[in-house]
Amino acid sequence: FFTAYFVEQSLSVDNLFVFLIIFNNFYVDPQYQSRILATGLFAAMPLRAAMILGGVEIVEHAHWVATIFGIILIVSGVKVLREEDDDEDEDLSDSATVKVARALLCGRVSHEFDGGNFLTKKDGHLVATPLLLALVVVELSDLIFALDSIPAVIAVTDDFRYVYSSNVFAICTVRATYSLVAKIVSELDYLQYASGFVLIWVGVNIILGFYGIDVPELVSLAIVLVLLAGGTAVSLWKRGDDDGDDDGDEKADEENGIELGATPELESSKSVDGDDVTASLIP
Repeated sequence: FFTAYFVEQSLSVDNLFVFLIIFNNFYVDPQYQSRILATGLFAAMPLRAAMILGGVEIVEHAHWVATIFGIILIVSGVKVLREEDDDEDEDLSDSATVKVARALLCGRVSHEFDGGNFLTKKDGHLVATPLLLALVVVELSDLIFALDSIPAVIAVTDDFRYVYSSNVFAICTVRATYSLVAKIVSELDYLQYASGFVLIWVGVNIILGFYGIDVPELVSLAIVLVLLAGGTAVSLWKRGDDDGDDDGDEKADEENGIELGATPELESSKSVDGDDVTASLIP
């Protein structure tokens, strides 16, 4: 359970940035963001249950499919390692996810918010508010991310109880602590790479298991934790090093008598025939 939980939790890091991009694009007020994430759980839990049941059944009746899962996870991990930082200002208006969300709502979406309501009346007709559109986009995005995370968790165990419970606990934790965790994770630049290595390791572990090489669960859990701890430690060390360089530059400027934002003063001196002339610049 704990190995599956930490794997799912580590792969949920990208969800935080996607949620942030979605909220920024739809101009969702911060006070309503937690409501969207909490309401979305009612859709996320049954959808994940269906996907997990399907995945477990496939693996149980066709063991060779596990190797395909493994290859997919390794490729996904490599993509994460090569991926550039997400842009919070990315425009999602023309994305396929938003177009599908609008289609699911039959295109009946208002351009104006109505407080925290998901539905509102316009010209006597009931239409969706941008808040409901954001909710649908969030859940579609979560479903897409589940295509990576669920095979990774099934690689740890094919027991539906552990796979589903670890998934539910992980997504509840991420959504409940979104505001706090998003801020912390945004400071950990290398945690994304750690998640990529976790995907690669889980993919390799699946393939090893297919060929009869079983890695003990405690060893697998330890590897996942070491990768996540390593990514966090490197991020903190790198950030501290950068802050130290900035402080060092400011101190050096102060020692040289240069005050940031200050304007050099002119020093006047007398020429031989008594006229005032500008002789030098004193910083």
